[in-house]
Order: sequence, then C-alpha cells, then structure tokens
Amino acid sequence: MTLIGNNMVYLLRPLARTITLHKDAAGLLGFSFKDNLITAVMQKSSASRNGLLINQRIIEVDGRNVMAFKNKAMKSCLDDASVTVTLTLMPTEFYDEITKKSVKFF
Repeated sequence: MTLIGNNMVYLLRPLARTITLHKDAAGLLGFSFKDNLITAVMQKSSASRNGLLINQRIIEVDGRNVMAFKNKAMKSCLDDASVTVTLTLMPTEFYDEITKKSVKFF
C-alpha cells in the first residue's frame, strides 16, 4: 500500500519478491538482462548467492518503478545505483498477465 496525498493506493503485485544485491569490485551485480527480463545469472555472484532466477521481470530498482524501461534506461538505472541494490522481481507469466490487463483497462 502506498499513500499518495490523502489517498491510499494498493499495488497489484502478485508473487512479487524483493532481493538485495551487492556490486562486486568491478561494479557488477552478476546478472544479464534484456529490457527488464533477467536472462542469465553468473555463478558465485551476489545475484546467484541471493537467489536471483532467470525469466524474472525487474519491476523496481531501489523502489523506483522500471517496468517500462528498455535496455539503455535499465543499464543506466543499475549503473547509477549505490553498491547495495534492492530489486523487486516478478515471474514473467504474472508480469505478462498484469501488463495485458493494464493495457485493456486504459
């Protein structure tokens, strides 16, 4: 739940989970992505140690909504983040269902 002005807004995020990652000495988090989809997780990285899975969608970076971000914007957001980065993730099948319903709503 989020408070905006005097209104409460409930976020529809089924099966969303949050993990915290730490950048390595090279400033990397240990995963690859395309737009907001996790495509690979490097072994022995912060991402693998903290349970990051492929085929998950990044919906927030440090509380900032990144659902519509493409590669360049997502890379910039992750590069600009501090050494500790909190990601909110959602399985692709639920993400796809929610975004389809959102488009129909508008």
